[in-house]
Amino acid sequence: MIGLSRLAKIFLSVGVLAVCSVSCTTELNITGKMSENYIVSRGALFLTYQNNNDRFIRAIGLDPLTTKWEKNIVNLSDDAVFRLYGDHIVSNCRSGEVCFFSRENGNETFSFPSSLKIKKGYKG
Repeated sequence: MIGLSRLAKIFLSVGVLAVCSVSCTTELNITGKMSENYIVSRGALFLTYQNNNDRFIRAIGLDPLTTKWEKNIVNLSDDAVFRLYGDHIVSNCRSGEVCFFSRENGNETFSFPSSLKIKKGYKG
């Protein structure tokens, strides 16, 4: 026998999924190939994906489920990643340049010229 609180959780989960499948699909639709680089932090999901030859970082708010911002970044290689440092996302934004983006709104806070390529396994 299923307890009342467990049954309520099941109905709530199914209800949230049903509502989101109707109202969230157009907002969060991404065309392209998602990379393995994603981070969940402070109620947001940050991920990278590739569409044709363009690479993007997208920030998705989890409550409510919405796209917060998206940035087109340089497409260096399939193993290029971004890192989360405090209130910033660090990425190769342009060829020969590293950028710090605000995690809240995606605005570029600062950048500097660098031959550094942030890739999987990078610990800097």
